[in-house]
Amino acid sequence: MPSFSDYLENLIYTTAGIGVLFQMPLLVMVLARIGVVTGRFLRKYRRHAFVIILIAAAIITPSTDPFSLTIVTIPLYLFIRSQHYHCFPHQ
Repeated sequence: MPSFSDYLENLIYTTAGIGVLFQMPLLVMVLARIGVVTGRFLRKYRRHAFVIILIAAAIITPSTDPFSLTIVTIPLYLFIRSQHYHCFPHQ
């Protein structure tokens, strides 16, 4: 049976990981503003970004069930896609 310290460690690890992961759209926005990332680049590597998000979410989530993986992956992917439309509205 897991102890309270194990539970607390898992909670802190998961919360910190998700917090860092959800800063990715902000990073994309900053890179777009300084010209490192373009709309064409984001469209071209959209599938690669989804796989990277999926792998990062799998590492961060505490269990192996697909529900918790989906709970982290889908909102993050939608945030990344919304950043594309926010940063490059005409492309």
